[in-house]
Amino acid sequence: MLNKQQFWSIFMAIIMVGSIIGFVGLSGLSDASGNATPPEGVVPDNVPSQTTSVTMQAHSVQVTVEQIFPTAILVGETTAFNVSEINASLLKIDGVVSADTSFNSNTGNSIISNLRLSDSSNGKAVLVAAQGIESLSNVQLFPRALIVLPEKTEFSNQDLGVTQDYRFPDHKAEAIVLLETMAGDLLNVSIEANFQNETIIGKPFIVEQNNLTASPAYYSVDDTFTISSVDNQFYLIADANLSQKATLEEIQASFESAFDESNLSIRDGSNVLIINFKNPETIFEGDLNTFFSSFDGIDSFDIQLDSGYASVNFTVDDYSAFVALLESELNATSFEVDNFNEPISSFNGTVTADKEALISLASSLSEKNNIGISPMQKITVNQNEMFIPDANETFAINKGYFEAFVEPGHVADEQIALNLFVIANSRTGLEVVQATESVPGLGNSDGLEVTTN
Repeated sequence: MLNKQQFWSIFMAIIMVGSIIGFVGLSGLSDASGNATPPEGVVPDNVPSQTTSVTMQAHSVQVTVEQIFPTAILVGETTAFNVSEINASLLKIDGVVSADTSFNSNTGNSIISNLRLSDSSNGKAVLVAAQGIESLSNVQLFPRALIVLPEKTEFSNQDLGVTQDYRFPDHKAEAIVLLETMAGDLLNVSIEANFQNETIIGKPFIVEQNNLTASPAYYSVDDTFTISSVDNQFYLIADANLSQKATLEEIQASFESAFDESNLSIRDGSNVLIINFKNPETIFEGDLNTFFSSFDGIDSFDIQLDSGYASVNFTVDDYSAFVALLESELNATSFEVDNFNEPISSFNGTVTADKEALISLASSLSEKNNIGISPMQKITVNQNEMFIPDANETFAINKGYFEAFVEPGHVADEQIALNLFVIANSRTGLEVVQATESVPGLGNSDGLEVTTN
């Protein structure tokens, strides 16, 4: 099955073959009968031209959708041999009032059908039904919409190095949009048109590039919130060098033994080991290259003797033995090692437990193993909406609440400063992806960062 991008490519291939002006019914405003009529000020195709026309484009033009028309373009591929068969099948679909299908002569089995629907809201149901027609495949549906354009649109022809400003009559035109697009949406569109002097000849081809309203955007929010409730679920996190992974495994086992409700795991970081040399100026790079090339377990390496180090990518079963042997043989070959910057293993997960018992165990294990373990407690903030300064917009919060893990000790109804990383759009609302407690005097970068689900 083709993805959306491939569908879009088929659509563009069908529409854009030859001159866009040849597709009389695809753009321009429609009258009450559904017949395409050029907007005021646009010269129809059949007006004789006294000058050469130039095709020009405008990209990422920001427009607003004023209305979705009950007309649409269906594109796809077919095994049928005549359009009457295709039209008959399409007219059997509930909600299709008329269908006018034609073959794309350049691609043979590709079709384009201009449909009139009983209502603009029928598009999704019509598409599903059309995809069920046996003679059709790779079917997609694109509604027509009335859009409001900027006061002025700049067109260009890069090959000729020319630009042209144009003001659309009443700042409105018809565009081809995606099925999910709705009235009121803010879009970026691409426009292609033929110009004679300062006048558009025929009908401009306008197509949606992306939907700014429906596209999710990421924002960072710093604000103070009221804690609605404090849970007895905790998030634990600890980092250690890969050589200490066995110690992290012992810490994990201790928590799992003490508390029944736990979901803990250990993840390794990269497989890159950085070797810092004591006397890099005495090392000949060619000799070190030969050493690394023949050392078992090293997949690739990068030598930076001017900066005093080399990095190696490795694949081994026993990391500790690998590092010990590597250091021993480097030193024996006069490539004396100062120290290593090891890959990091991360221990994290959730535990449901009594707060005092969990904090006591975390403190004991941290001290015993010289590995910092940070416990954070789950809180819930009940809130229906949130203002995002960067978007200058208020978004509804999905579910009417969000959760965060913060330092233990907070209580319900307390005010807490949080940094939130959120994903939001006007259509689907806002979801908190990540919550960080803002630690007074330290800044957000020193807060405790946890991804929430």
